[in-house]
Amino acid sequence: FKQVLRNSDATLRVGRLKADIGEETFTDNPVEAILINNSVPIVAGYDEGIQLFGTTKGASPVRYSVGMLNDSAGTGASLGSPGAFLKLSGNPDAAKKVYLSGSYYRTDDMPAANTTEVRGCGLGGAPAGAVQWRRNLWEVDATLNYLGGNPPYGGYGRKGAYGGRLSYGQVSDNALGGGVDRDGDYWHVEGLVNLSPAAYLAARYSDLSLDRGVAATIAGVPAANAVSRLQIGLGYRLSPLAVAKIEYLLNDEKRAAGELNNDALTLGVSAKF
Repeated sequence: FKQVLRNSDATLRVGRLKADIGEETFTDNPVEAILINNSVPIVAGYDEGIQLFGTTKGASPVRYSVGMLNDSAGTGASLGSPGAFLKLSGNPDAAKKVYLSGSYYRTDDMPAANTTEVRGCGLGGAPAGAVQWRRNLWEVDATLNYLGGNPPYGGYGRKGAYGGRLSYGQVSDNALGGGVDRDGDYWHVEGLVNLSPAAYLAARYSDLSLDRGVAATIAGVPAANAVSRLQIGLGYRLSPLAVAKIEYLLNDEKRAAGELNNDALTLGVSAKF
């Protein structure tokens, strides 16, 4: 990392980096996440690129993050112009218990065979029948009680009684040279209640629905028009960097071939070094 502006915390990052899009991306691991599995529409991934980030000065500082990504699978040359992302976030309240953020991500036109390394909304590659394609995505997030956390690079609710997050976004995959555009909206709401300093109860509901009856592979579910997921779990913090969790996950799919039998009970113990 390189500090690039005098009297500022503006920092330049070059190389393989985590795309700064949405908030769940920074807790998409078994230690920091409140549950074992991610939401259906999580936007996350690493790619080669360049990023400038920092925080403005003043009474109500705003964190900014802007960057360009290779947007091609693997580490070879990009198959089109680089993709780009922009994110603004901050605390609107003096007590700093509410954290708001807005993210935007756009790729350039890509061959249909190309898939981006940033996993977008649980969707796979190009829309069916497309010769080329491009993706536009935006998301807004509101998180309550980042007590004991370090937004946006930390979990919430480790101290205090509770914490929660509400997210909403839209994705538009444009089919170029043939095929049908793949557009949809997604959202998730999650919450955590501490039962003791170590034990907590957590739950999340997430959904991604495509417009005009279009079907695609969503979060690993083939030929689906919509996928929703309910997760309920218990966690026990063994240490600040180790946690044991149990989670029950119920999936619901809207697809012509009918629902899959893919509900699950998951138990995990994880540590971060």
